[in-house]
Amino acid sequence: MIIDNYTDIHSHLLFGLDDGPRDLEESIILLKMARDEGIRTQFLTPHYGPESGYTPDAQKIRENFEILKARARIEVPEMTLLLGSELYCAPNQVIGRVERGEALSMANTSYLLLEFNEWGPYRQTAEHITKSMLFLRHTNWRLILAHAERYRDFKGKQSLYRDLVSGGVYLQINAYDLMDQPDDWVRENTRWLVQNRLAHFIGTDAHRLKKRTPVMRSGVDYLYQHCDEAYADALVKGNADKLIAGERVPLSY
Repeated sequence: MIIDNYTDIHSHLLFGLDDGPRDLEESIILLKMARDEGIRTQFLTPHYGPESGYTPDAQKIRENFEILKARARIEVPEMTLLLGSELYCAPNQVIGRVERGEALSMANTSYLLLEFNEWGPYRQTAEHITKSMLFLRHTNWRLILAHAERYRDFKGKQSLYRDLVSGGVYLQINAYDLMDQPDDWVRENTRWLVQNRLAHFIGTDAHRLKKRTPVMRSGVDYLYQHCDEAYADALVKGNADKLIAGERVPLSY
């Protein structure tokens, strides 16, 4: 059982870039909260995609990252910080954006974290998400579907999650949704994914002090209480270690 050494592969805690912290001070406060939740390796994955309204300059991302790292070494020395992007998945555009250096892969590896529109009249269907991810899987990139549990069109279509994983796509879930999510369907869908060993990575998707602060412990507790220890270890740290090393993460357990 892993204690206080978790890896959060999905957060928006890098200041001044998207809908995350507005300034360095807020980033530091949030990193301290993440540390208190047992996180020791923190990915910073700002949104990227004109379709979602965010196109932070890659050089600005790196500059803000270095500023945050320097401050974190003093105030949160326990934390290892890594860079990535949460990429809006426009199937014919997203790979080119990374390959041109406009957006970032995860820790400079072949892994990409991809999201889809989940709200309002432009909410994308489970079939579109599945088709798009499997289409992109035939590139040289390893794909992770961000907060896979939240796409409501998978309700009644959960077999599509199996199609994604069998086709080579990884699934990331938010720790918050295992225990603290008030929406019954999202909570139960998250639990279904881990009970069926279809999730590969965990994150907080934390944004700022007034919108989704880092929550990890309650979800980790659920995993160790309801899943076998080896699978829980893989979700909270082991698979992320392989990602960081550029190694292949197992798709099935």
